Amino acid sequence: MFGASTDSEVPAAARVVAVVVTHNRRALLEQCLAALRAQTHAPATIVVIDNCSTDGTAQLLAGAAGDPGTPVRSVRPTENLGGAGGFALGIETAMALGPAWLWLMDDDSVPDRDALEQLLEAHRRLDDWSGQAPRGGQGGRAKAGFLASRVVWTDGRAHVMNTPGRMSRRRPPPAPPGMEAVDYASFVSLLVSAAAVLECGLPLAEFFIGSDDVEYTWRITRAEFRGYYVPASRVAHLTAGNTGMDLWNPPVSAGDLEKWACKTRNLVAVNRRRPWGWLREGVRVAVLPAVWRLRGMGAGERRRLAQAAREGLTWAYEPLIRFPRQ
Repeated sequence: MFGASTDSEVPAAARVVAVVVTHNRRALLEQCLAALRAQTHAPATIVVIDNCSTDGTAQLLAGAAGDPGTPVRSVRPTENLGGAGGFALGIETAMALGPAWLWLMDDDSVPDRDALEQLLEAHRRLDDWSGQAPRGGQGGRAKAGFLASRVVWTDGRAHVMNTPGRMSRRRPPPAPPGMEAVDYASFVSLLVSAAAVLECGLPLAEFFIGSDDVEYTWRITRAEFRGYYVPASRVAHLTAGNTGMDLWNPPVSAGDLEKWACKTRNLVAVNRRRPWGWLREGVRVAVLPAVWRLRGMGAGERRRLAQAAREGLTWAYEPLIRFPRQ
């Protein structure tokens, strides 16, 4: 039996449903599920969105559903929804199970055994913390919308792709010792409150891939919630390399051109909403094609990514926000 706590032992305020999105990475998903089931504070349920995998993932999930320990519930949409659509569907599915928190995870993530326990303990400390009363707090305490783990690569270094941060250079709000207030974080070991989902909605499925996590977490902290980085909670992200999204030199090829077009549009669209973002992104979009040409990108790839970047400058995505059914 995996896990040190059962659902019957967990208070309602600490009831967690994990959400994992996967596509054709059966071996990595198996590691992720084993790590989730081995948590010292076990999630009540693990919801897995299988984005039309063809590598035996469905068989793995069918077997996991019958295993003892934390229940695994899989959902297979009729088409690949991308990471963004997968998390939107996963969160909506999880919300129907009545959680207090949702723990979001990529399929190539392997959390330490106490990763979830550390996030919940950080929230308990936050609730007990008596400091300066930030906005959105109750009784002088901050209202947490999400808590993010420390994400490392396979060599133990911080993962460039998954480093939480701030959207402005203003002084960050106060936080308890061992925690840091942040504006955004990634969907790699992100604990999101159900209250934030109800108030702020679901991730934007239309992003498909790239920056959907930044848009979503920043949306939460722009509402009456706070985001916190919790370094004591650790997760390994088993990507091929320790890289982030670099618009100046994207490793694009003909086979993944549309994926990079999505990422380019989304990153520009989100950054445009930062302070002075429209001006900065406008200048960047104007000079990017010349930089890409100097770095040897083909003409067809340059045209497609430039089109996507221009779309990001004008894309009004806010009307597309959906809320979970209640």
